[in-house]
Amino acid sequence: MKISDDILRFKSLIQKTELKLYYFVLPSTLAILSSLLEGATVMLLPSLLQAILTLNMNALDHSFIFRWLDPVFPLDQISNSSKFLLTVSFVFIGSIARQIFQYGALVSSAYLVRTFADRLRQAIFSRCLSFNKHFFDATSIGYMHETVNYPKQIAAKLLEAQSVMIQLLLTVVYVTILFYISWELTLISLFSFFCTYFSLRWLIFKIKHSSRDYVISQNELGKKIYEIFSCIPLVKAYSRETEEKKNFSELSRQVSLFEFSIDKKWLLIPSIQEMIQLLSILVVLSAMVYLVIHGEGADRIAQYLVFFYIMRRTSASIAIINSARGAFATISGPVEAISKLLEGTSPYEIQEGDKEFSGIQKEIHFRHLNFSYPGNPNVLQDVNLILKRGETTALVGPSGAGKSTLVHLLLRYYDCPQGSILLDGEDIQSFTNKSLRKKMALVSQDIFLFHLSLRENLLYGLESPVPEGTIQKVLHQSRLAEFVRGLPSGLETVVGDRGIKLSGGEKQRLSIARAILKDAEILILDEATSSLDSVTERLIQEAMDELVKGKTVMVIAHRFSTIQKADKVVYLENGRVLEEGKWEGLLKQKGKVYEAWKNQKINVESL
Repeated sequence: MKISDDILRFKSLIQKTELKLYYFVLPSTLAILSSLLEGATVMLLPSLLQAILTLNMNALDHSFIFRWLDPVFPLDQISNSSKFLLTVSFVFIGSIARQIFQYGALVSSAYLVRTFADRLRQAIFSRCLSFNKHFFDATSIGYMHETVNYPKQIAAKLLEAQSVMIQLLLTVVYVTILFYISWELTLISLFSFFCTYFSLRWLIFKIKHSSRDYVISQNELGKKIYEIFSCIPLVKAYSRETEEKKNFSELSRQVSLFEFSIDKKWLLIPSIQEMIQLLSILVVLSAMVYLVIHGEGADRIAQYLVFFYIMRRTSASIAIINSARGAFATISGPVEAISKLLEGTSPYEIQEGDKEFSGIQKEIHFRHLNFSYPGNPNVLQDVNLILKRGETTALVGPSGAGKSTLVHLLLRYYDCPQGSILLDGEDIQSFTNKSLRKKMALVSQDIFLFHLSLRENLLYGLESPVPEGTIQKVLHQSRLAEFVRGLPSGLETVVGDRGIKLSGGEKQRLSIARAILKDAEILILDEATSSLDSVTERLIQEAMDELVKGKTVMVIAHRFSTIQKADKVVYLENGRVLEEGKWEGLLKQKGKVYEAWKNQKINVESL
């Protein structure tokens, strides 16, 4: 991978975070001031050292301070001791000022890096939330967790390398001064610097390669952690603890090996730099001796000593820059992964329009709807179905018939073919998803709860405050009031991860209560009473009868006892609508609905 590719990726990520150009002005300005002050103080060292070695303060007359002061304060009017004190004071004050500016540059750079990481993390999270359900079906939660945390890793390495800008400026200043002192020695020094740069190229490439392997192994480890902890009852039930420990140990060991592979290459950088720099110093010292012996004279010794000092400082700056190259190489894998996620269009994006959906006036029309999941063709085949406003439509049929898929398409979890779902004659894709879902409420057999209190889960997604009296009324309607009163903390009780502290029936009643509070005009019930016992189901059914009044309802149910009052019953099988009509009429036809009802009745009576 070329370094230009990395630069382009970083540039693209910076654009994604919407960091403006002026964000970089302060750290850049402070870094420039710091570098200029460093150059100014270093420029005084040759004349100061020459004055000390020769005990002749007139050597200070050649420094830029007194060349600037001469028009205002003639040099012959300034005593030698004053010249010396003034020069030393400037060096001291300049060094302090330089440290202040450098600290300011580093602090402002650190703020910039943290802001970049924060915005990048938000961009990743926002991008993932914009994807349809296909993305979440195909992607591990562990992978997404790792990807959202990549900005933290990137920020850590950027903070290690945040002084690069200062070091680059210092290197320019140092090299300029080195040329001023001796262009011959500078060329010899630069040759060693180029040797260091090119000798590390292969090592940087190896680090990048290991970084990409590390990302893959880290994602696999994250997936395994999530899978095991989210399926812990299954692991315990089948006594798979030992096997899962072995699997985890192997993945963890692979991550450790890739980390070590990066570390050993990273730690080799200083050793290579040190060896080349030592060789360079020996060569430069030999050249200095040669120049002094062959006519340069002892008056250049002070300059050569300063040259040697600056050369060491330059070598240190180059070392930091090379270490930064290594740091950038270690994060090339995460940067590449993030870029792929954020860049360009994605097949997981849901098309939506800009119209606000105000509600159903006449009907929802599924028109010649065909739909397939990746690797699972023909889930729905030429489905034609009309849901009248204010009516209840029940979907029945065997598992895998496509009932839940219809619900998911209506909720815009997946993208459907254009013109296949119409709301009062308008394509569903012409409306904003937010306005659509605002008018819909879902009660599913899969209950999703956050690790929050009962109250917070109950009120989740509601935009307006709900009076306490309304909440209590809904608790009674959903038959949760007695349960809540029996809890020590009442509605403030934390339900645990995904509601682990609640029974299946309690979670389902909470989901029903949440739908009642939302009071959406389109109500979708996907096995809404599947986790309830017969007594509680009867009580809940009374509340459900109140809930569905005046609403357009789509019901998915396996228990035929719950749908006999529906305005329309639709039987699906293999993605096709095979029967449609009133409950009594379908029974008289003695077709698919009749056979399914008869089999269910026999199974119930045999218990």
